[in-house]
Amino acid sequence: MTNTVHAIKWISFKRVVLCAVFFLLLGLTRNNAQAAENTVYEDGTVYEFDKDSHYVLDDAASVVSASTDNTIGLFSISGDLTLDSSDDVSAEIPAYIVEDGLITATTHLTA
Repeated sequence: MTNTVHAIKWISFKRVVLCAVFFLLLGLTRNNAQAAENTVYEDGTVYEFDKDSHYVLDDAASVVSASTDNTIGLFSISGDLTLDSSDDVSAEIPAYIVEDGLITATTHLTA
């Protein structure tokens, strides 16, 4: 009878250890949740400068909004990002906060 009780205790111990290892491994697995990816098509500005200019934006000879008529395409930024609207950033130049991971900048050429 002692051998039977000992065998039952040993099997129960193995089950407890197996369950503990299973739940430990389950807890260690990483849950990769992907955030929704944003794509922002950034409006550009085309600055034209005189021949001997030092490329100071205020000294531009011509300033027009970028379009497919005066540029070779569109520019976009993709990733988990949000527009930074803090007081530290210039209102004229958009800045983005990368929440997680990497971003991708793409130029979409037009014919």
